[in-house]
Amino acid sequence: KKHYDAKNKTELKRLYEESFETEKRIKELCEVHRKLWMYYNKPFGFEEKDKSKKLCEFSGGQRTKIALLKLLLGKPDLLILDEPTTGLDPQTRNLLWSVIANLRASEGMTVFLTTHYMEEAESLADRIGIMKNGRLLVYDTPQKIKEIAGTDRFEEAFIRIVKGVASCV
Repeated sequence: KKHYDAKNKTELKRLYEESFETEKRIKELCEVHRKLWMYYNKPFGFEEKDKSKKLCEFSGGQRTKIALLKLLLGKPDLLILDEPTTGLDPQTRNLLWSVIANLRASEGMTVFLTTHYMEEAESLADRIGIMKNGRLLVYDTPQKIKEIAGTDRFEEAFIRIVKGVASCV
């Protein structure tokens, strides 16, 4: 039998309380999520039973949704997202695209987004910056970038600009 002194007991109690608080916060976030999505009129797909789940029991896509919800709690004017849809299934990716577009339109929120998905960049952004090796090659509207590259496909424009085939100056 392992001996626990008063210090160890205090530490175990603190860890238990932190665990309890984390679970309590997850339940609160799920409730806030439901309220947020009633407000945005777009259900995220969480159910009543999800309120009692631990964070580790959610799928990767669900954890991404929870992370986005946590970001939205303070109703920020600027939302910074680093490849938020990487690794998500198409349904969840489309849902997040819809959420981002909705936030921009209804809340006037500025969204700074990094992505490797050309479709995502073209459909969500007013302006796009294309970088290579830490250097900004072009910063303009999706339409203007396609014109600069001499193509009507954004992905092709990206490739031409990055390869140096299209001049951005």
